[in-house]
Amino acid sequence: MKGWLGYAAAWLAAAIFWTIAASNSGGAGGPGPLYFFPYSLLIMGTAALMGVGVWHMTSRIPLNWRSPSFYMTHGIAMPIYAAIYSTVWVLPDVVVGRFDAAITAIRTSPAQLWNVFMGGGVYLVVAGLSYAVRAQRRARVEAAAAAEARVLAQQAQLAALRARLNPHFLFNALHSVGALVPHDPVRADQAIESLGDLLRYALGTDEEVLFSQEWRFTQDYLAFEQLRLGDRLRIDATASGPAMSVPVPPLILQPLVENAVRHGIADRAEG
Repeated sequence: MKGWLGYAAAWLAAAIFWTIAASNSGGAGGPGPLYFFPYSLLIMGTAALMGVGVWHMTSRIPLNWRSPSFYMTHGIAMPIYAAIYSTVWVLPDVVVGRFDAAITAIRTSPAQLWNVFMGGGVYLVVAGLSYAVRAQRRARVEAAAAAEARVLAQQAQLAALRARLNPHFLFNALHSVGALVPHDPVRADQAIESLGDLLRYALGTDEEVLFSQEWRFTQDYLAFEQLRLGDRLRIDATASGPAMSVPVPPLILQPLVENAVRHGIADRAEG
């Protein structure tokens, strides 16, 4: 709706400009703007209505410099547009049946040839702007589609990563609990409770979490591993305050920590 209001406003401005130019061309003794204004509304209003047709035509005839139909269509449409633009000012005479007066006015008008050229120029401007607006809209739609595709691809990658990670995490966590059961049932019970909290985070988080949540989960995971490894697992962990508000993918730290525990500590008696 806003686009069409702007379109109407542009043609109204063109009518005012036409009125001023026509009144000034007659010199000091010629008719004033009020005389020319109805004619300017008639001419520019007709040009605007034909411009709507040009707009719709550009949707059917795409911009293609190698297409013969492109040149043929506009080669026919432009003279028709120019002919109507340059003769519509005699429409009041035609409406009341003064056909001879209308033809005479067209033949004797000193500006008739100029009006024909103006009509052709206006057609080129309208058609060019129509193609430009359509190209801009198409580029906007394509950019939005590309951005959406990137987001969907990232979400699919995260989903695939979590699909691989979560079973792996669960297997290793259950292995840790199983290692505690024969030797320390009390700690095994604590580990099962901690495992429930860890799984709720691992399986139920959003596509992005704050780093503070991920940091807290990682500390809980290390506490879970300490139930199994005891004093062999010693932790020195620091994180800067500004980092806590940064959004990150969930479980971005857990694989690193898990591998560090599994390959760097679990097989070493000294921890």
